[in-house]
Amino acid sequence: MKSLHCTFNPIGMAPEVSLTLPSSKSEWIRLLLLRAMSGEALAPLSGNAPTDVQVVHRALTSGLAGRIDVQDAGTAMRFLTAYAARFATSPVLLQGTERMHARPIGPLVEALRSLGADLSYEGAEGFPPLSVRPAAMRGGKIRIDAGMSSQFVSALLLIAPTLPDGLHIELTSREVSAPYTEMTCRLLTTCGIDLRREESTIVVRPGTLAPPDNLSATADWSSASYIYNMVSAGAIKGKVRLDGLVLPPDSMQADSRAAELFGRLGVLTIPTERGIALCYRHERQAEDFGSANMRDCPDLVPALTVCCLLKGVPFRLTGIGHLRLKESDRLEAICTEAGRLGYAVHADGDALYWDGERHKAEENPVIRVYKDHRLAMAFAAAAMTTTSGIVLEDASVVGKSFPDFLGATELLGLKWEEV
Repeated sequence: MKSLHCTFNPIGMAPEVSLTLPSSKSEWIRLLLLRAMSGEALAPLSGNAPTDVQVVHRALTSGLAGRIDVQDAGTAMRFLTAYAARFATSPVLLQGTERMHARPIGPLVEALRSLGADLSYEGAEGFPPLSVRPAAMRGGKIRIDAGMSSQFVSALLLIAPTLPDGLHIELTSREVSAPYTEMTCRLLTTCGIDLRREESTIVVRPGTLAPPDNLSATADWSSASYIYNMVSAGAIKGKVRLDGLVLPPDSMQADSRAAELFGRLGVLTIPTERGIALCYRHERQAEDFGSANMRDCPDLVPALTVCCLLKGVPFRLTGIGHLRLKESDRLEAICTEAGRLGYAVHADGDALYWDGERHKAEENPVIRVYKDHRLAMAFAAAAMTTTSGIVLEDASVVGKSFPDFLGATELLGLKWEEV
């Protein structure tokens, strides 16, 4: 897709707007793998599924053999590495984009090798692409560094019940995105697996997975964060309904914390029979966001950062050094692109912060998105605070997690045109 010019015109917006969010790809991908391991035939994908879900579904329904291109889907690369190591009956090559080949996978590979997997690097040591050959895996006790990605732990947990000896995992460092590990544990338990967790230890006994027939992925809180961002940045009047979202503590998604965090920026979250409704209240907005540890919900950082900047609210977000290893170096990218808009944002160690410092913004800025869906959706809200709008480079990347993002935001007053 070419670059898109985005402008904002709230005039004519209905008093109440209802938006359809995609299902959580984190839940969806886990359920696909659990269904496949339980012996259930996977139904064709319906609707406009996120790209990451399509990648995993295609791999699971095409025989799990030969060359598998995961594109830029980190979840797919980590989960399919473990799945192929356990179930492939012929050699598999897992590869992706150039950026994917720069994202570490060493801790997961070493853990799988210790369980009997036959894996080898086809490029740099510790990084994809990976060759996977059939091998007998036994299970047992392993230690793994969970400080880089919780997906390493979840990938191991998903295959754990199928190993003859089950799996005893000892985490050697504090987890990042720990609620995603908890999501995997909850789903395994729901599928009838005997699983116990105590602090840094997770024990999974071998067992037969019951098909998760009664489970479906709920609406995606990560996607909801971009709507929260726009409701606040545009001071949108009226209500914006988001059906299908499950509020804490019932939600398995760490990003459900968006309700609390964007509450500091004036967005009121109202429970409804079918989900939630959002409305903006200026008097509820803080003058200083303060500090928040985002270690468990790092995907909220782009939208939350952009919202604070557009509202002129200083902030400090911590526990997010691992965002340098995502689809882009998100900390560097946020600082650079915020600079085009006139905000002097700083990244230091595992923190991102803005103390209110401004400088002259670029005229007619073109926001680079670095092939990163979360940056594209977060910075789109900047169109709401300028009369000339902004240009987003390659907005097609939103399909990775929110395929109908452009259509949804048009209902909020955004207008998109190719340039």
